[in-house]
Amino acid sequence: MADTVQFYMEEMIPEMRDLEQKGIFSKTEIKSILKQRSKFEYALKRRISKKADFLRYIEYEMNLEALRKKRRARMVSDTKKSISDYAGPRRIYFIYKRCLIKFKGDISIWLQYIDYAKKTGATRTLGKIFAQAIQLHPTNEKMWILAAAWEWEENANIVAARVLLQRALRLNTTTESLWHEYFRLELVYIAKILARRQVLGIDASDKDVEEDLMQDEEADTDNMIKLPGVTGEEYSEFLKEEDAEEETKKSTKAKQGKKEKKKKEPLTEEKAEALQTEKNPVLRGDIAMVVYRNGVESIPASFPFRKGFLDIANSFIKPKPLREDSIQEIYDSIEQDFSNLPEARALVARRAIDAYKVDEEGYALGVAETVKGFWASCESGDVKMYELFVQNMTWEYRKTKEENLKLYFSKTIDRIFSTANKKKIHSEALYLLHVNWMLSSSSQSFDAISKKALAVLDKAVAEHPESTALTIQQIRLLRSFSRSEQIARLPEIFARALKIHAESFEVWREYATFLRTAYREEDMTKEQVEEAFLEAVRITTTLLPDVTKERADIGLIKQSVSSWFLDWTNETEGIEGVRRLYQILMKRSLPDLGFFMACIQLEKENSVNQPESRKAIAMLYEKAVHTNEKNEDIYLSFLKYLNETGQIEAANKVMWRAGKAVDNSDSFSQRYSELLEGQWVEPSFGVTKLDLDMDVDTEDRKEPPLYTLTAGAVAGAIESIVTYPTEFVKTQLQLQDNGAASARNGGVKFKGPIDVLVTTVRTQGFTAVYRGLSALVIGTAAKAGVRFFAFDQFRDMLKDSEGKITAGRSALAGLGAGMTEAILVVTPTETIKTKLIHDGNQAVPKYRGLVHGVQSIVRAEGFGGIYRGVVPVMARQGANSAVRFGVYSTLSDLAKAQMGETTLPATHTFGIGAIAGIITVYTTMPLDVVKTKMQGLNARLLYRDAFDCAWKVLKNEGVLAFWRGATPRLARLSMSGGIIFSLYESTISLLHRLDDHGPISS
Repeated sequence: MADTVQFYMEEMIPEMRDLEQKGIFSKTEIKSILKQRSKFEYALKRRISKKADFLRYIEYEMNLEALRKKRRARMVSDTKKSISDYAGPRRIYFIYKRCLIKFKGDISIWLQYIDYAKKTGATRTLGKIFAQAIQLHPTNEKMWILAAAWEWEENANIVAARVLLQRALRLNTTTESLWHEYFRLELVYIAKILARRQVLGIDASDKDVEEDLMQDEEADTDNMIKLPGVTGEEYSEFLKEEDAEEETKKSTKAKQGKKEKKKKEPLTEEKAEALQTEKNPVLRGDIAMVVYRNGVESIPASFPFRKGFLDIANSFIKPKPLREDSIQEIYDSIEQDFSNLPEARALVARRAIDAYKVDEEGYALGVAETVKGFWASCESGDVKMYELFVQNMTWEYRKTKEENLKLYFSKTIDRIFSTANKKKIHSEALYLLHVNWMLSSSSQSFDAISKKALAVLDKAVAEHPESTALTIQQIRLLRSFSRSEQIARLPEIFARALKIHAESFEVWREYATFLRTAYREEDMTKEQVEEAFLEAVRITTTLLPDVTKERADIGLIKQSVSSWFLDWTNETEGIEGVRRLYQILMKRSLPDLGFFMACIQLEKENSVNQPESRKAIAMLYEKAVHTNEKNEDIYLSFLKYLNETGQIEAANKVMWRAGKAVDNSDSFSQRYSELLEGQWVEPSFGVTKLDLDMDVDTEDRKEPPLYTLTAGAVAGAIESIVTYPTEFVKTQLQLQDNGAASARNGGVKFKGPIDVLVTTVRTQGFTAVYRGLSALVIGTAAKAGVRFFAFDQFRDMLKDSEGKITAGRSALAGLGAGMTEAILVVTPTETIKTKLIHDGNQAVPKYRGLVHGVQSIVRAEGFGGIYRGVVPVMARQGANSAVRFGVYSTLSDLAKAQMGETTLPATHTFGIGAIAGIITVYTTMPLDVVKTKMQGLNARLLYRDAFDCAWKVLKNEGVLAFWRGATPRLARLSMSGGIIFSLYESTISLLHRLDDHGPISS
């Protein structure tokens, strides 16, 4: 062994000397390289060499060669190649050969060897590698396919590629992938020729085909892609130059002594006609169809095999290499041989729709033809056919964006379910499809449709009590209902489900979630939940695997239920309760590795430095080790904990013990080194955390437009009536100026909000406080309706692919809603309201009421007079809605998640709305002040625009003037936010309840 290693090392001397002379590696680096190579060589010459040693050696040499190339590239002065440029790749090939002598049956090494040869461009070597690999592994289809792909894609040798696949099929007649790849090869070849014709503008490319075919027959070994040698335009000169070319070849042969190439015979008219697309057997796809027919003879009873040919043919876009009559032959054979298979009948029915893309002209006709074919197939009453019909129509419904087509698909799907129900054709899968379709596509409110879906699920579970999927869907849908409805039904459902579906992990997870939520909502006491969990542990402990039935989830169920029990106890009692519990469970159940690791995790999360915790963790690790003393990950986890807590002596003992216990001590030592370097990642050991938010998909649902408009208008009108006095006070404070300006403008000077009310009532009467109310009520009702409607539209546009919307996007939707209401409603109504209030301060008011005021403003200032201050109004309303909706949506989602409800009580929505209103006031107050100033009676004379107004307020009155009137506005918006959001939610709920008795949404 030592002599062989020494021989290999001595062979490296010229290479190392060259590397040193060129300055690529230093003497120190060369010594290190030789030392490392010596270690690898001794490892390879051991009595029992390992594959990992060869692969590590190859990886080292590849990295070394990459470094050498990088340094060599920097030496631009010396470009002449020498021995060091070839020695690296040659050594890597040599190591691969030695490895394959030892491990010739390992396919992965052959594939790595082939990949390296491709990367280095070693064409001749690659051909030898394929020959050796195929000789040793003649039944491995991947080797044949790789070799054929290399011949075709790299060498452009279609003949060699065909020969390889034909030989492969003679040895592996029942290997589906070989038939598919041979079929694909022929179609790719045809598509390549047809594409050339299109590029060159040749319709009948007989010259191209003849040239290609003659090159194939010559089977040149050049590594260049063989392009057509003669185009349509050049063909007229081809015959004229033929004799001269032949003479040149003969002269070259006489002078250079080379063999004359085969003479090309002139292309006759008969041959040209025979090589046209429609008459040429290659371009017609006859060879491909021969492959298909022979494949069907070899594998006659496999529908996926037949379908694979269609998938390959349909994967080509343009030009289509396979003619329609050939594709029809495949469909006919499938229909004839698999007439009783629903999947085959569905595939045949889909042909009309698969022939077009969604946006192509003939798609609609294809849809009609496909639907007709599916209905014909459903006449047999096969429930599987109905399931496939629904699945295909649902898929097309989701693909298309054209509203009429979506409506057609929707009506068709509804008709399928209706027909199946009338004919009493039911199955578990069909029920699930029906429920999912109802929940995902109905235009009704979620509350209404969820009740209908639950009725369908109740019927389905009654007919198929053994169906786990239906039971889980029923439970998850019920969890979207109110707590009272959940408590009324879920205990009974779980009692039945845990008897019938005791081996379902999902059922147990739903049950654990229900228990923890019931305790959180005070529907169950702590003792009741603990008793239920203990019973669950007892049941899952008895679920032992048997020899007659595969039950892979049993261990996971038992481990997870105990883990969830421990998590809940940790939340309610802390670590002391966890320690009490796992002592009980270790006696009552059969704890496994996952259980102990869950206990250890909880101990670590609470306190790892306390003496009691260290003692408990050490005890638990010892018990975990006893479950599987050869498991390296347990020892590594234990060692990681001991090292992190500074228990070095204990870590050394565990390390010594692990080295004796594990199967491969060297591998364990290597992994321990990775742990010390921070590279080892601790596995989960199957410990699962329970997600309390596993509700049925209850994403924000789009309310009907009539609902949002009606609810918003009602809420806005009532809110404006209740809060108008605060709006009156706020406007009066913002309209007045300070000091001399006030006297010049004839304004009334108020000392504060209370003084506004007292002075107004004393001088003008109580009704003056409600001056401008009619404009605000009408405007607020319209504004709120538009706001909620626009917010829903913008929110739907900004949802992500999963139907969720973040707080930032919710604020952006609010900004859009605010801008919309400002343009359509707020600016005119706010202008009229402000002018009416301001006019009331004059000695002789000009406006007698709302109608007279609007007429006077339009007559004096034009229609633009009621749009005075539109820019600050848009800014204020946009910011107002963005902040209000953003804060409300965020707080509402948090409250719903905390309470486990999909809707909140009116008191909660009022409180959340009030908080949103408070934040909105101080954020948008400067914009509101500028808006009010711009809409005053003399605004045209005082301010050029909104920016000029803001500057004059800052200059003349100070920065605090921007928050003048904040107190009454705060009072108003605090009440306004609570009133409008609670009334909106209540009105929406009322409309839904009314909709259950009549289709008001229509």
